[in-house]
Amino acid sequence: MTAHTANTTSGNNHDTAESSESDSFDESEFNEMVAEWGLEPIKAYARITSQKKKVFRAAEKKREYRAQRKVEGFDQYVVEVPADEDAIRSGRRARRAASR
Repeated sequence: MTAHTANTTSGNNHDTAESSESDSFDESEFNEMVAEWGLEPIKAYARITSQKKKVFRAAEKKREYRAQRKVEGFDQYVVEVPADEDAIRSGRRARRAASR
């Protein structure tokens, strides 16, 4: 007695080319089953994750800059500023002074 467990379908009791008595693939039998089940061909796209993603030069430069600043002892922090006019003006003044 032979059991074919790896190539069986998921409980629909239809024979497939893989689970039939002969191990050879019969394309005409496959086409008949496709027509019987009313299936239509589709196109599908899959991302190949083994390829290295393209990194933009600006992103590389930013990473290098952040790594260098970390070596120099500088960390990045998010600063929350109140939404009142005095805080906004002082922030603008500080940016202008830093850019000079």
